[in-house]
Amino acid sequence: MATYRGAGTPGEGEAMPTEQDLQDAVTAAELAETNAAASEAAASTSEANAATSETNSAASAAASASSATDAETAQTAAELAETNAETAETNAETAETNAETAETGALAAQTAAEAALDEFTDLYLGSKASDPTLDNDGDALQTGAIYWNSTSSEMRVYNGAAWEDFNQDSYTKAETYSQTEIDAQFAPIERPQPNALINGDMNVWQRGTYWTGITSYYYFADRWIVNPGVGTWTISRVVDAPTIAQAGRKINYCLDAEVTTAGTPTGTNQTSFQYRMEGYDYNEFRDQTYTISWWFKASTTGTYNFSLRSKGLDRSYVSEFTVDAADTWEQKSITVSDVPSSGGTWNGLNDVAVYMDITMAGGTTYDTATLDEWQTGNYSMTTGLVNLAGTIGNYARVTGIKMEHGSVVTPTVRTTYDSELDRCHRYYHYIAPNASASVNPSFVAAQGNLATGYVSFPAVMRDVPTITIYDKSGTAGACDNVSTGATVAATVATYAYVHALVRLYKAGAFTGGEVYACGYEADAEI
Repeated sequence: MATYRGAGTPGEGEAMPTEQDLQDAVTAAELAETNAAASEAAASTSEANAATSETNSAASAAASASSATDAETAQTAAELAETNAETAETNAETAETNAETAETGALAAQTAAEAALDEFTDLYLGSKASDPTLDNDGDALQTGAIYWNSTSSEMRVYNGAAWEDFNQDSYTKAETYSQTEIDAQFAPIERPQPNALINGDMNVWQRGTYWTGITSYYYFADRWIVNPGVGTWTISRVVDAPTIAQAGRKINYCLDAEVTTAGTPTGTNQTSFQYRMEGYDYNEFRDQTYTISWWFKASTTGTYNFSLRSKGLDRSYVSEFTVDAADTWEQKSITVSDVPSSGGTWNGLNDVAVYMDITMAGGTTYDTATLDEWQTGNYSMTTGLVNLAGTIGNYARVTGIKMEHGSVVTPTVRTTYDSELDRCHRYYHYIAPNASASVNPSFVAAQGNLATGYVSFPAVMRDVPTITIYDKSGTAGACDNVSTGATVAATVATYAYVHALVRLYKAGAFTGGEVYACGYEADAEI
């Protein structure tokens, strides 16, 4: 091998490396590089193995933890299974007990059934050709034992000493009932019905509550007329009525008529409480059975009359009722079933259809002997009628008047005061004048003899009403100039309708632009 010393260019005496030497050096370098790469790869593998070992170690720890949880779950499941087994065992024991109890109950029921059957067969011996001397068990007969005698085809009963026919009188209890008792037992239940008559309890009094010296008919309580006919009377609202126990409801007032000047009835004289029923209200009762009832109290006992008459006074229905005890509230009623299907003058619209009278005195002109049926003619009284007008201080009172469908008096359907007042407003209302003219209904004088305004009525009236106006002091036929305070004579002429008052009329011209005010009364009674 050549010798080489030092760096740089080989000098003299130094050997030059051979090609083989160089090739060996290259090979050695490559080998060293390869070994380095192998070492690096081995190091990477070792690192990966270490990571894998770490992962495996963690997985092993997790597996260990999971195994512990599974062990605990298995233990819990085992304990639950043990509890369920104990519960099942208890349930089985309970079921066994229940089965034993049921068996005991069944045996008891069987025993009771057998005893009942034995008792039954001791009493009912079945069908036999002749009277037995012992029961079916061979024991002595019991009193009340029965059997069917197949020879005589009849039931026989043992009375304790001998057999006898079962249908003897001593064993037959037939009850008999009259037709009235049967009807009472099976009568339909009547429901309360509304009252077709307005202000039957005498609650509404728009015109006042006390009048004296009355000798001609007039509306006093709303919708109710008193026709004095004979003598002179005081008419008033009185706080007197049947009790709640009697009437089934609270009634506050009655319509009272008291004699202040006695009289003797003659000719067409008639003293009565009267109601005039509008056609629209009566239509539903035409050709129907209906009942009218009322509470009545009078100072004189005896016979009084109740009557119905058609608008044309050519059909009449007259009935009598008796006041049995003086100064005592008594309820009276009539049922009208013999209704006129044709004939007579009736009204089915907004005029009077029927006159209804409770009569206390009268002459003989309208007397009839035909009672409780419709007849041709104008009749309202009978010859046996009392003369309540014959003595000063005599009185009659009425309240709780009702008209309803059917033949039975039923409790009255309750209504409010407001609703009853609204029904009355169809026929009459009164707006009292206030002392301060400016708060009264007002009208403006726009031209000549007319003052225009608009006063709406509280209800649509039966017909165009008769209007009377009042100034602030209550003088009829007058109104007030609000600006000057002067009273002016005026009327409404034809300037009124069924729903409103719209104009005042003055014979002389109103003062243009001035405001005039008044109270008023609107009357559309029949």
